[in-house]
Amino acid sequence: MSNFDGTGYGNYSNGDFDNGQQSSQRQFAPQTLTPVSIKMLNEIQVSGDSAFHFNSMELSSVKFIGVLRNIEPSESSDSLDIEDGTGKTISRIWKNGDDMMGEGFQEPPYSVNDYVAVTASLREFNNKIQHSVTSINKITDFNEIPYHFLNVTYHYLKSQGKLGSSMAKTELSSNSNSNSNSNNDNKNGNLFVSDNNTSASGSLDGQILQLIKDASKHMSEGVSIDYIKQNLPNFNPSEVQNSVNDLSYEGIIFTTSDDDHYLPV
Repeated sequence: MSNFDGTGYGNYSNGDFDNGQQSSQRQFAPQTLTPVSIKMLNEIQVSGDSAFHFNSMELSSVKFIGVLRNIEPSESSDSLDIEDGTGKTISRIWKNGDDMMGEGFQEPPYSVNDYVAVTASLREFNNKIQHSVTSINKITDFNEIPYHFLNVTYHYLKSQGKLGSSMAKTELSSNSNSNSNSNNDNKNGNLFVSDNNTSASGSLDGQILQLIKDASKHMSEGVSIDYIKQNLPNFNPSEVQNSVNDLSYEGIIFTTSDDDHYLPV
């Protein structure tokens, strides 16, 4: 019997915990699926009414996208290290052990350095907020990645009542300014990490970011590092590489098909 259910995800359990009486008393948020960044996921808090919140967003189930950096398998679960440029998280997938080595068993359809889309429900266990993975799928269409972050932005602005206002147009830039003044702790409730000085178009970082944005319009699978270096002949290739690495680390750009192709967030 196959241990996969045909959804692109193994027939693992959803990792729910036995919370007993504490769970029965919790007031759950409406069962909606909200797109989030990993930074948001890591900063979710429990309010006085026992609901999960990021700022004023009430959450129950979430979806995030990131790069699978490491897999630590065990008999009962797989521990996945995932990052998306805004932060890192560990997602645990619990296995149904009866048929794990039975006839027809298939390995999960993802591997290290794959982009994956994860949906999860939020839980509080031993006074810690955890996410219980309900599905995970390898991303094959990289257009899904920028679309996800646009969706994150849309839902966040909607929750703040800023859609359709002039504030919506400046939300990301104001986030960046407040981030730069927060001693880099990134705990001020902003949506993404700071883009630092990339707004200065004359800087190397600014030129690289603009080049990637322009080239990505016809390079949907990512702009190669070689293309970036070739189009910035006035800079040393090693300087360009270091700047690209910094932009990627800060979550302003992200890798796509491999570690040498980039798209803007």
